[in-house]
Amino acid sequence: MSDTIYTIINWVSALMIIELGIVLALFKTKSGHDYIKYNTAKKWLSVACVTLGVLTAVNQLVPSDTDYVMWLRVVALCIAALQAMLFTMTILSIIAVRKVTCRYIACQTLFIVLGGMGLMTVSKVWPGAAQALFCLGIIAYLTLLVYYAHVFIRNYRLFRQEIFSYYEEDEIDYSLRWIRRLFWSAFAIGLLSFLSLTGIHQLDALFIIIYTLYYIYFTIQFINYHRQLRIVQPAIAKGESAISIDNDSCGADRNMPDAGAREKQLLKARMELAIHEWVENKRYTAYDKSVEDVVGEMGCSIHELHWYFREVMKTNFPVWRNQLRVEMARQLLREQPGMAVQDIAIQCGFNNRSYFYRKFAELTGTTVQEYKAMFR
Repeated sequence: MSDTIYTIINWVSALMIIELGIVLALFKTKSGHDYIKYNTAKKWLSVACVTLGVLTAVNQLVPSDTDYVMWLRVVALCIAALQAMLFTMTILSIIAVRKVTCRYIACQTLFIVLGGMGLMTVSKVWPGAAQALFCLGIIAYLTLLVYYAHVFIRNYRLFRQEIFSYYEEDEIDYSLRWIRRLFWSAFAIGLLSFLSLTGIHQLDALFIIIYTLYYIYFTIQFINYHRQLRIVQPAIAKGESAISIDNDSCGADRNMPDAGAREKQLLKARMELAIHEWVENKRYTAYDKSVEDVVGEMGCSIHELHWYFREVMKTNFPVWRNQLRVEMARQLLREQPGMAVQDIAIQCGFNNRSYFYRKFAELTGTTVQEYKAMFR
């Protein structure tokens, strides 16, 4: 690959990423407490874009002769570390805003910058040890990636628990999987950054193209997340007061207040009546309804709802609700075969079409299209 093409790729990438940062900075969002997480994340993603774009552009101004090889490699490593940090902070700003503070980011930035400056200083003062210290820098970078992965896994698990505790709705968790995909794809980009350290222009250019496309994808996904805020924010706002769930019982409280056999029978009869009325009114077709809304409609407590499904129904509420939705979808497919599948999914309480297809096949043993073809 000629130096001219390589330079053009670098400059085009730098300008495109800087432009993405400007677009994010100018992207208008609502203000207020409910949008603090999103606006904070938007700020850090904008900073990440501009930082990478500017550093990439500056890097092109440095002579590429052998005297600057170590400098270029150290800068590339520092850029990769800064991007890993800023990407992680962007995602954490969405799922764990209390974790992200200016002091937290400043400390990590200072650590990365000082580490890079130290490597460059030693390479000038003690050239013989530069290579060994650079290898230590690579180890430190990999350790940083592992640390960020650990932080994300821990906070994402808590984020999912908050969402599910509030809604007890599998589909919402399914629709937020893009957050996990974004982080792990960013993690993979971080590992691919070693291509830029090889000094081979073809590999470096390939990496530049990959991460430029990734930045565009990341930005699009992040802007689209703005539409999901109305669903996520109520659950997140509940924070530490959210209902604690149990993996087996889906939030059921195993320490149900003591009650005699007669009291349990009365509760069972009351729950059966409430659930029958709830089903008759097809309230299971409402999407993004919190579990507190559900028990409010049924006139019971959350503990009573969980107790009934665990002890009487031998299942949990989300599974049972999806069964009702799929059964309604089957009825519509039989009675109205000309109705669009997307309309059927929405009418039955599924907001995500791919999730509807998945649940339909899981609960019926056949695909939507195969089932629909039976009644044409």
